[in-house]
Amino acid sequence: SVAPLLPEPADLDGPGHPPVGLPVTPGPPDHGPVDPAAGGLAGAFRALPERERSALILFYLYLFDPADLAETLELTPGSLGPILARARALLTRELDKGPLAVH
Repeated sequence: SVAPLLPEPADLDGPGHPPVGLPVTPGPPDHGPVDPAAGGLAGAFRALPERERSALILFYLYLFDPADLAETLELTPGSLGPILARARALLTRELDKGPLAVH
């Protein structure tokens, strides 16, 4: 069983953690099904598996320290790098499918 990958904002404090009250997922609240190819960057993020999406958002947007991020996502520190690499590759693949693709 996997714990929720993104902690509740009220559970976070201190440097490297999202300020309380800010969303920790990209895009607007649930507005029904989303076609990732039609959603640009936000759609590409939505198409990622939750673990990979969470890792990218917390590492690059919220600037989590790698050790804190691994702990938050309940990963071993050594597994974080490959997960981030996979997440970047998946995001690139999704962006190449959609309206932001450069050919």
